[in-house]
Amino acid sequence: MDTDTQTLRTACTFADVLALPCFVLSCHADGGIRFEHFNVAHIAAIGLPIESVRGRTPHECFPERVAETLLKNYATCRRTARAHEYEELLDLGGVEMWWQTTLSPILREDGTVSGIVGTAMDITARKARDFRRTEVESALRSLNDDLALFTSMTAHDVRGPLTKIASLTELTLDGFEDMGDNK
Repeated sequence: MDTDTQTLRTACTFADVLALPCFVLSCHADGGIRFEHFNVAHIAAIGLPIESVRGRTPHECFPERVAETLLKNYATCRRTARAHEYEELLDLGGVEMWWQTTLSPILREDGTVSGIVGTAMDITARKARDFRRTEVESALRSLNDDLALFTSMTAHDVRGPLTKIASLTELTLDGFEDMGDNK
């Protein structure tokens, strides 16, 4: 068994002890990236058994758009040979889910990437809360803008009659002299 195969098997064993969704990818000399392993938590999260994807590329397992999104991130981790963390929205089997994913390269002695270990956390509920909060904040801003406009218009509308009352009061009091009898 060659070193790359042994290292990937060790990564798969490691992934199996993790309680969060985890997967292992192999990176080939021809530039290809293939699925090697999903742990139990990952299978439960996406509902896709490893037997249906093991040894296959993302293009062989997912629709074009999903495969391109996955490969873009996998390629970034492979190219930089460093951990890569990101959030993504994926449609897996007709169900849209938000994921926070961290990809960690498996390095050979020469520094090239032989595989990738990925951990993924379903953040769909958190994103729904974030979107809802954004909608509420937008609605509040709109209400505040409406209130500011209303108070501005009210102040303008009230200012006119008050100015007239003040002018009439001045005219009434013009030349008024109190003779000491309070009349």
